[in-house]
Amino acid sequence: MDRLEPKVKKVKDVKQVKKVADLESYSMQAYERLKFYQDICNIRRFVQRVTKRLEKSHLRLVSHMRDSARSAKQNIREGYRRGSAAEFAHSIKISQGSLEELSGDMED
Repeated sequence: MDRLEPKVKKVKDVKQVKKVADLESYSMQAYERLKFYQDICNIRRFVQRVTKRLEKSHLRLVSHMRDSARSAKQNIREGYRRGSAAEFAHSIKISQGSLEELSGDMED
């Protein structure tokens, strides 16, 4: 073997590799374990189902409701990934604002 070639270890235990991969994906997706994030995901699915019936008659309202639900979810993800508690707290407030918009749309 040439000294310039990288040394590659052969993987003998596939279970170990899967375990490491699971841990890495688990830590990268930690915000998904948060109850309020799960609730927002459920709200978004609910909005998608409910607004299907209104797509043709209330196009702008449907679009805004879907955007608000999506924004609430995306803000949580974005804030969590920024890494600081202050940024995450700020993103939660922004997400709450999106949910308030959605609530107002549902009252209309």
